[in-house]
Amino acid sequence: MTASADSLTSKAAAGGRWTAISAMASIVIQFAQLAILGRLLSPDDFGLMAMMMVVIGLASTLADFGISNHIVRAKSLAGGQFTGLLLISFGCSGLLASAVVASATWVSAYFKTPLLLELLPVLGALVVLSAASQIGTALLQRAMRFRELALAELISGLAGLFAGVFCAFAELGIWSLIAAQFTVAVFKSAFCWGCSRDLVRFQRPVWGADLAAALRFGAFQTGERLLNFAGWNVDKVIIGRMLGEGSLGIYSVAYQLVLRPFSILNPIFTRVALPVFASIQDDDQRLQRGYLQMVRTIALLSFPIYLVMMLAADSLIFILLGPQWKDAGPVLQVLSILGFVFSLCNPIGSLLLAKGRADLGFYYNVVALLAYAVAIYIGSGFGVIGVAIGFVAAAACLLFPLEFLLRWMLIRMSVVEYLRALGPLLAAVSMPIILVFMYRSFTLSVSRGADLVEASIALAVFLAVVWLTERGLVRGTVQLIYSR
Repeated sequence: MTASADSLTSKAAAGGRWTAISAMASIVIQFAQLAILGRLLSPDDFGLMAMMMVVIGLASTLADFGISNHIVRAKSLAGGQFTGLLLISFGCSGLLASAVVASATWVSAYFKTPLLLELLPVLGALVVLSAASQIGTALLQRAMRFRELALAELISGLAGLFAGVFCAFAELGIWSLIAAQFTVAVFKSAFCWGCSRDLVRFQRPVWGADLAAALRFGAFQTGERLLNFAGWNVDKVIIGRMLGEGSLGIYSVAYQLVLRPFSILNPIFTRVALPVFASIQDDDQRLQRGYLQMVRTIALLSFPIYLVMMLAADSLIFILLGPQWKDAGPVLQVLSILGFVFSLCNPIGSLLLAKGRADLGFYYNVVALLAYAVAIYIGSGFGVIGVAIGFVAAAACLLFPLEFLLRWMLIRMSVVEYLRALGPLLAAVSMPIILVFMYRSFTLSVSRGADLVEASIALAVFLAVVWLTERGLVRGTVQLIYSR
């Protein structure tokens, strides 16, 4: 039986508010951690961590075998089936953790960095913690208990910040970043499982048809995650190998700055959208309306951030990280374009999962991986900036258009419907960017500080145009945030 619109709207709004609170707190914590550690640690330390996180992130992405998303979308989940899924998840994560330890020699040789032999095996335990966190998070998400999820992320984020900063002041170098990662994983896993203990009943495992269907979904989900992760990290693999840890540190910090707002804002909606979309998965019209509303709201909130980031990259880097990171400014400016692209594209993942079409996501990411790898490899011949340009070109010129096909296959959404909904916001953000770069083309240089003034004027233009063309969206978003 389909959930009522009022009930789903109420739950979605409550979930969105709690996720928004968590998101705003998280972005403050993460920027504070990056700003403090950026001044206490070197680009080489961040480069080493980026190398290791390629391996750890890959293993963590696969750790639960796609089971967490099945838990969220399943219409029913018996105790015996859950126990079977849990055993598979932890067995898979244990094997992956062992693989991480065994891979240390090869990874160290690939990146030509002997220190990885000592560091990488220590991080293997993060894989098991990641699986535990993903399952605990899925249980709370399925029950739409977003308050507990928000508290889990807030508490774990603060704990990670304190651990990392304490170790950095103790002059522990790269171990400061490792300590922060472990602390976040431990606190989040413990909190999520503590809050979800009333949601699960551990019974004798059931190995029937339902479990087989779950594993088939999980297999495609795992394949999609693998390719998606590879597509998002092939740049770091190539930079680390060809340009070294210093260049990788510069690039990875700029990349983190671009992803921070997106990774915080996007889950405010997608975390709530998955269980809501799953409950109306057979009603394409409602899915279309919900999806377009979600993308428009994400764009409204994220476009101003990336507008300022693009136009004032040099000053933002100087203020946040200091003069030793000046080379990250041009990289941040180029990569900020990804923020616009990801804001418009990434929410499609909620549709894929709600429709049970992890297979389409898998095939999409095959194309994405190939496109990213070719573009980034060609770009690496021109340094870090070349890599950034290659990444942006592949995402904007190939993958963004491909998502029009996916939307049509999933919910019969046409290109015209999508552009009609997003057109005013795209015009509002394009106008000030074009004006600023036209103005800069007539000046010899842009001084630090002047770019902040230009970005502020561009932001004011964007907000004015949005208010004139999308007043209903603005009011609806404000009302959603402040409604009780």
